[in-house]
Amino acid sequence: MSFDDLKSCNDLKSFDDLNRRKFAFMTMGLAVPAVFTAQARAQAAYPDRPVQIVIGFPAGSGADILGRYYTRRLEERAGKSFIVVNRAGATSNIAMGSVARAAPDGYTLLFVANSNMAGSRFLFKDLPFDTLKDFVPIATFAQIAFVLVVSPKSPLNSIAELVAHLKKKGDNLYGYTNQTAQLSTELFKQITGVPAKPLPYKTAPDAMKELTDGTCDFMIMDGTFAAGQVSQGALKPLAVTTATRSPTFPSVPTMQEAGLAGFDFAPWWCAYAPTGTPQPIIDKLEGWFHEIAKMPETPVFFEKRRRHRQRRRSQGGRRPAQGGTAKVAAAGEGGRHRTAIGFNGRRGSAPPPPPRGARAAVRSQTTGSF
Repeated sequence: MSFDDLKSCNDLKSFDDLNRRKFAFMTMGLAVPAVFTAQARAQAAYPDRPVQIVIGFPAGSGADILGRYYTRRLEERAGKSFIVVNRAGATSNIAMGSVARAAPDGYTLLFVANSNMAGSRFLFKDLPFDTLKDFVPIATFAQIAFVLVVSPKSPLNSIAELVAHLKKKGDNLYGYTNQTAQLSTELFKQITGVPAKPLPYKTAPDAMKELTDGTCDFMIMDGTFAAGQVSQGALKPLAVTTATRSPTFPSVPTMQEAGLAGFDFAPWWCAYAPTGTPQPIIDKLEGWFHEIAKMPETPVFFEKRRRHRQRRRSQGGRRPAQGGTAKVAAAGEGGRHRTAIGFNGRRGSAPPPPPRGARAAVRSQTTGSF
């Protein structure tokens, strides 16, 4: 074979390589639009299978009742099933962690209070998720009124009397069942200067015995549970945490009216998706939440729940609320700001609760009566 023949072979080989490269680029050029077209079609068809709504509270709780109302309305708009998944425990951190790890495709969503988003990073040192990076807001859909309560046997009838009593007594305990209650109580302590140690309970009914017998000096709790207990005389309300009076407790003053200037703790219920969820899906969900908020049935639902507050699982204290992604972000940021102030901006710096199983020892150390 001559040199010219060899050169021709090399040229031919180079020509073949060049053609292969051109073909690869051409097919890539065809494939990329096809991928984007498929994604666009999937987003336009969303949802084409059931969507999970993860809630960090047990079935039958106030949060669950609220969530199921919205899932039914979402189903009506989407034409597909929206399924409530109750993952209670660890003040909703289990639920939040499961959604943070879910595929960002719009088929796993989170219903949670903004106080959880704001407070978790300050209350817990080693979370398996980042509340600032792992979630994208969709909409707000309810505002919650919390209420400070004491035992019906207590002679205290106002916040001023409670503060004076706690300062004189010194060794106080407050109960809580969720982050909102703990954060609002820490804010109360900061503003008033009262000393009190936290005593955690899994649920509000669990706290009732020790709250009514005086083991627990006071408690800030969700109006969902408190409304029924107050109406039955099982609890005495002293103030609500919101800036304006709650329709559930119209005769109960706000913290501000009771003399605590600047006290405004009004948690929002919000919907979130994992970060990376396509924006068209977020926009579609946000639009549906807006539509539900404007439905005549929605305020009727909240009013019915309020009127049935005598039942333990009434929806007392909640108001329908409409707000999109910007409002959710603002609610979360406001909560983070208040939390940082309350805990001096230190991550994981919340007052530690008594160890589980050591409650009797804590009582004897702090109350002197056990």
